[in-house]
Amino acid sequence: MATAKKWFLLEKKEKLDDLASKFRCIFAYHYLMNSTESTYKHFVELRATYLTENRQLNIPFEWTFPWAQWLRQSRDLSGKGPTGLAILETLNIIHILEQTVRGYLCGSNTNRWTDNVFTYNHIRNRCNVENFFYRIEFRGRGTAHVHLLVCLESLKQADYRLIRGDIPWLDAETAYVVNDLQPSQKDAFPECNERTSVKTDQNGEEMLSLYHPNDAFSQNLRAYISTILPFLKCKMDVQVSDKKSMVLRYVTSYISKFHDQQTSESLYSRYVTPAMAGFRHVSDLKPLEPEMVVTLPSFKPAWTNNPTKRYVPPRPSNVDESVLVTKYINRGQDIQDYSLLQWLRTHDTNKSVPTPYKRQTALVGVKYVSVFNPCFFFQYLLLNVPFKNISELRHPYHDTIPEQFKYYAAALALQPELWNDDVAIANLFRKQGNKEYYVDNVLSFLHSTRQMYHLWQQRCVDDQYKNILDHLRYWKPTPQILSTLNHRVIYRHKNVLDVDIKEALKMHPQSIVVTVSKRATARVNKIVFENFFLLSQSLGTMQLDNNDPPMHISKNMRVIITQNLDKSRGVVNGQTAIVHFRSQNKYNPCYRTRQSRQQCYF
Repeated sequence: MATAKKWFLLEKKEKLDDLASKFRCIFAYHYLMNSTESTYKHFVELRATYLTENRQLNIPFEWTFPWAQWLRQSRDLSGKGPTGLAILETLNIIHILEQTVRGYLCGSNTNRWTDNVFTYNHIRNRCNVENFFYRIEFRGRGTAHVHLLVCLESLKQADYRLIRGDIPWLDAETAYVVNDLQPSQKDAFPECNERTSVKTDQNGEEMLSLYHPNDAFSQNLRAYISTILPFLKCKMDVQVSDKKSMVLRYVTSYISKFHDQQTSESLYSRYVTPAMAGFRHVSDLKPLEPEMVVTLPSFKPAWTNNPTKRYVPPRPSNVDESVLVTKYINRGQDIQDYSLLQWLRTHDTNKSVPTPYKRQTALVGVKYVSVFNPCFFFQYLLLNVPFKNISELRHPYHDTIPEQFKYYAAALALQPELWNDDVAIANLFRKQGNKEYYVDNVLSFLHSTRQMYHLWQQRCVDDQYKNILDHLRYWKPTPQILSTLNHRVIYRHKNVLDVDIKEALKMHPQSIVVTVSKRATARVNKIVFENFFLLSQSLGTMQLDNNDPPMHISKNMRVIITQNLDKSRGVVNGQTAIVHFRSQNKYNPCYRTRQSRQQCYF
C-alpha cells in the first residue's frame, strides 16, 4: 500500500511539473510573439530564465525555426502553443531542411537552382556538385536535424567565402547568434589570421584556408555558412577535407549502433512467446512522435542525387546461376575493359539489355563475405578484374591447388601489385572505413596465408628431405660413378611405360622405385597391384594417399606406413613394412616392420 501511494505521489508530482513547464512555455511563447523587440537575444534570456535544462531537452520544437504561413494558420485555428503541434512542426522543419540542402546548397531540387552555394557562377550544363548524400535524424528530444556530405569538383567554383569561422562583429544580431550556437568543446580549425582562400598543396589538391582569428580559436568556434545561420538559427558544423578515409570512418562509426546483448538473448529465449517478444521490442524502442511522423508514411530519411544499388556477389558454387554476371559477360565490345563493379556503376542493369546512364554514375553498395572466408578473394576478383569467362578468374593450376588457397592464388596471379603489397592492402581496408585493429588483423591473417601457400608450393617442407630430392633432380655423376651406375640401370629411356616398370620389378623384386610426385607414386602402386597381387586374397583395404581411392592389401606386399592426416600441411614420416598374416579383424591387416619387428595394427 505504501508503495502504491508513493508511486501515486510521484506521478502527481510529474504532472505538476509538466503543467509548470507548459505554463513557462506559454508565457515565453506569448512574450516572443507579442513583444515589439522580439529578437534572438530575448529568446536566449527567456530560455535561461524560465526553462530548466531538463525541461528544455524534452521540448520537441525549435523556437527560432522559421514558421510557414500554413503552420501559423494551424496554430491560430487550434489555439495550441509551440509544443502542441509536434506533427506539423516536424513536417515544417524537415521540409525547410530538405529544400535548403537540395536547392540552396546543391541546386538539385525541382526548381533546378542554377546559382547555388556549391556551384557559384557556374558554366551552364555543368555542375560543380558531383554528388551529395544527406540523412535526416532525430535527437533524443524529438527534433529533426540533417547530416550532409557533398563531393565537389573544385572548391574554387563554390562560393567558399560564405563559409566563415569568425565572429561577425559588424552584425550584432548575427554575432550574438554565432556566440550562442557555434562554440564547441572539441578542436575545430587551426588559428589563421589571413582571409579565407583556397590553396593548393604539394600534391595538387585544393584545401580551404579559413579565416579563424584568436577570439574564435579560443572558443573552438565551428565553421558555418553565413547566410544560413541567421535564417535558421541552428547549430552548424562545416568541415572541408579531401581525405576519403576520414569521411568513411566518420560515416561508419556514426552509423554503427550498440545492441544490448542481454535484451537480444531474452527476446530469443524459448520461454518467450512471439507476442511477448514483439511487445518487448516495440516497448524498448520508445519512439518519439515526430520521428514516427516520418517513419510511418515511409518518408525517405536519406537522399542522394545518384542512383543507388545493393549487390551481393555470388560464390564460386552459384556464380553460373547469376543472371547479372551473364549480362556482364555478354556486354558490348566497346566496354570489354570494364570490370563488373565499373559496369554496375555506369549501366542500368535492370533492363534486359543494360544501357549506360545518361547523366551520373550509380553508387553500388557491395556486401562481401568476410576477408577470412576463402570466397572473399573470388568475390573481389569477380568485381574488380575484367573477364569474358569465369575460368579467367582462376589460377592456371586451379585443380591442383588446395581448396583454401584456390582463389588466393588467383588473386596473387591476377593482382600481384595489390596482394603482395602490405601498404596497398592496408589502404584498401582503411578506405572501407575499418578501424586500425581490424586492418592489423587482416594483415596478420594474409601474412600467415601467404606463408602457408608458399610452404604448399614446396615439394618437401623438411629441409633435409628437400636437399635429397634436389640432389636426385640435379645431381650429375662423374664419369667414374656413371660407368659404375650404368651396370645397374634397368631402363635408359626418358618415357617409362607401364610394361617397363612391370618387367623391372619382375626381374628385381627388391628394387625401390623413386618418384618425385604423388601422381607417379599412384601409378607405380596401381601397376604393382594389377600385375602381382590382383589374384591374391585381399586382407583389407587402405587409403594410401589422401587423394587416392582405397587400395587392397595382400600378404607379402611391401608398404610404407605413414601417420599423416594432411600431407599439404606437414611432413610425411614413414617406415617400410611387410604384410605377413591376417588379423582377427578382417578389415585390419597386420604388418611386421623391418625396424621394430613388432605387429602393428591399423
